[in-house]
Amino acid sequence: MKKLITISLFIFWAVVVSILTAGLVFYQNNKNTNNQLAGSNFLAGAPISVNGLPVNLSNTSESQVAVNQNQASSLSLEEIAKHNNTSDCWLLINNNIYNVTSFLSAHPGGAGTIIPYCGKEATQAFKTKDVGQPHSSSAASMLADYYIGTLNQKVNSIAQVSNSKTGAGTKINPVANQIVNAPVDPTTNTQTISVALNMAEIAKHNSSNDCWLLINNKVYNVTSFIAAHPGGSGTIIPNCGKDSTQAYNTKGGNSPHSTNANAMLASYFIGNFNQQTSQQQIQQNVQNTNTVTPPTRGEEEDDD
Repeated sequence: MKKLITISLFIFWAVVVSILTAGLVFYQNNKNTNNQLAGSNFLAGAPISVNGLPVNLSNTSESQVAVNQNQASSLSLEEIAKHNNTSDCWLLINNNIYNVTSFLSAHPGGAGTIIPYCGKEATQAFKTKDVGQPHSSSAASMLADYYIGTLNQKVNSIAQVSNSKTGAGTKINPVANQIVNAPVDPTTNTQTISVALNMAEIAKHNSSNDCWLLINNKVYNVTSFIAAHPGGSGTIIPNCGKDSTQAYNTKGGNSPHSTNANAMLASYFIGNFNQQTSQQQIQQNVQNTNTVTPPTRGEEEDDD
């Protein structure tokens, strides 16, 4: 009997010890897990990323986290200055920011002409090519492909804006950090890119090889007509890319153009001022006006 009681007590204590041990192990494991999460993200104050921005959640309330998530970074001069080398090159030109990293090796003047301006204001350098000569309209159009935002613009993620690549048929919205596909034209199955015929666009076409004029709120591509102008090409070229209403209406003096001249001008029409149209339509209009047969000398000023 005494032996049976001893065995029963032994079994009882063995069961109690097993239960206590299992409970202690479970508690310790659970505590370690919680401490690891709290220690790495909260107690230790290690940064985590929210919308691509580091956020320190140490002693941070849920409401503060919500505010942090909505905070935006700025494309400021300080931010631009960080992108100052051959593997990460931003330029500030006319208050617009361009990421030209991928273009450095392809620059006709060599990468060495751009690299000194990485991370800096480069407006004057671009306008004069450092030799007093402006870039061509095609160069200005090419530069637009590398646009990522405007000076002091707010963005959700600097990293995403910096790494974003724009190209034909796409537009970048840095604020929303989205690449937005342009609408597709069902007739051609190609993406339609909208273009505004504003002064900024007109100003790009400012040479004898690509000459647009703004006359009475209408835009004309007179490139193919310049050589045939009775008054000489020199009377048109200075007005390329500009509002030429006064110059046209007075022929640079006090006499108006003839009705024949007005009719000829109409054949070079490509759109109304500030008209929003597709890039494809503009290209088609330009192509059509470039094939217009210029008049013979003297024909322009013959009145009906």
